[in-house]
Amino acid sequence: MVETPSTSRRRLLAAAGVGASAALAGCAATAPDTLTPSVDAAGWPMAGHDPGHTSHNPHATPPTDPPEVAWRTEYTAPYPQYARTPNPVVADGQLLVGGEMLDCYDAHTGAHRWTHDPVDPVYGLAVHDETAYATRWTRERGATLATYRLPDTTPEWSVSPDWGLLTPPLVANGDVFVADTTRLFALDADAGTVHWTVEKSGFAFAPAVTADSVYITRPVRRVTRLSRAHGILDRLLGSPPNTLWADHVSGRLAFTPAARDDTAFVPVSRFGRFESENDGTLTAYAADGTERWQHVVGSRCLPPAVTPQAVYAVTHRTTDTAVQNDVRYSARDATIRAYDPRTGEPRWSEHYPGLGGGAAPPVTADGVVYAALDGNPAPADDSPKRPVLVAVDGDGERWRRTLPAPAVRLVLAGDFLYAALRDGTLLALASGPDA
Repeated sequence: MVETPSTSRRRLLAAAGVGASAALAGCAATAPDTLTPSVDAAGWPMAGHDPGHTSHNPHATPPTDPPEVAWRTEYTAPYPQYARTPNPVVADGQLLVGGEMLDCYDAHTGAHRWTHDPVDPVYGLAVHDETAYATRWTRERGATLATYRLPDTTPEWSVSPDWGLLTPPLVANGDVFVADTTRLFALDADAGTVHWTVEKSGFAFAPAVTADSVYITRPVRRVTRLSRAHGILDRLLGSPPNTLWADHVSGRLAFTPAARDDTAFVPVSRFGRFESENDGTLTAYAADGTERWQHVVGSRCLPPAVTPQAVYAVTHRTTDTAVQNDVRYSARDATIRAYDPRTGEPRWSEHYPGLGGGAAPPVTADGVVYAALDGNPAPADDSPKRPVLVAVDGDGERWRRTLPAPAVRLVLAGDFLYAALRDGTLLALASGPDA
């Protein structure tokens, strides 16, 4: 069901453009020449920073020396697991974060600007063209994708079909991409109509989107490249996009991929509870589906951060196990790794014993990678380590900060590193006055 509580000039122009294109182009297939918003978009407008999920902000200058807490606030999420933790976004000098409420803060000072009651808790956010795209969910009512015109949060449209918990929205070239546990959806960003649906893997992992492609993980542990060249008639009929290639990946679970230019980077985790199950991988695929390189990295590989110069991955390796009340717990080490994006040649690595419990994907700016690490569960570790944030580059660790709770979302924008913690705290970290 599509609700249209308000009619905007932007949507009318978009509809007129579609009609004119249909008359002129018939059912010709077209793909955008460039990605909008581009990977150089200021702020951090969506999960993973950009549609390619590169987690790289080339304009950010976050703290490279031990930071201070510039400001903090709290959000409320009923289910604080990683997939259900609201992702903060930064656009036009404002930070938006969901939860039971949708709140807006000054990204620099932390001054609270407004609160909007979204009816259902907001778990995913993206901001584009002065519009906020929000994924909402409750057990009783299911999922909703809704849009709000900023700054007054006027509702524009909402879609509430039979969806499960949705990933945070990705916005690119007039399309919005969201996924639930089994399907990927592409919708019109201005009207909310569903262009197409494809089946994917049985977990709510987001796609990676480039100007001409969509990369997803699908059933039977496959990574698939879909074409964004989609004719108007195909869109009207809801026909799925063409599959350009698909490749089987070993391991148990392929997380959200990252894509930049003509290469996709796919992390695969084994989630092994034994030392013999450390065969998770990170694989780079060329545009034609050929494997450029692959590294076996351990039991788990989080979605990587990708720049033109390097690929950064946080990996976990199982080192020990313990059983308590018939439940097996695993102890893991963490390693932050840097690779050449074209050849896969290792650049450097930094090892963290006993800190392989984190779940937040790394983020990067200006050659520094920021990672959230967490200690192992108590049954598998007699002295579990406290969760930490670290900043690392090719010269080693720049700084380390102990956290009161594990960080589950990281954002880089301006001079700040923002960290959403599992306990509902949002921290804005910046260099101290003496830096």
